Amino acid sequence: MPLKKFPELSPIIDLNRQFLFIKLNVELTPSFKVLNTFSTVIIGAFSLANIVPDLQAFAITVGTGTKILGTIDLVPPIDSASQAGEISDYVEGHIQTSVAIVGASGSGKSM
Repeated sequence: MPLKKFPELSPIIDLNRQFLFIKLNVELTPSFKVLNTFSTVIIGAFSLANIVPDLQAFAITVGTGTKILGTIDLVPPIDSASQAGEISDYVEGHIQTSVAIVGASGSGKSM
């Protein structure tokens, strides 16, 4: 029944009426609680089943990260900061191969 004096309150009254109906239904029907519990368990089971591919990807990532960090932590046999050793006055070379670092803008190509 729409309100004639205050038509802008009509949706609010309808919403309250629907809430009251749902509230009464929930309190009077224990089967709703059983259905709610059952659907919660089913949704939880599906969610756990969807985690398995993510766990596999996570395990692969951890393994790869361990290898990369192991490579980063290696101590080189030559100390690049040392001034000891032979320093040549003249160096000549011929470039035979060039390497390009490519990637999207902002992906850390220049450090």
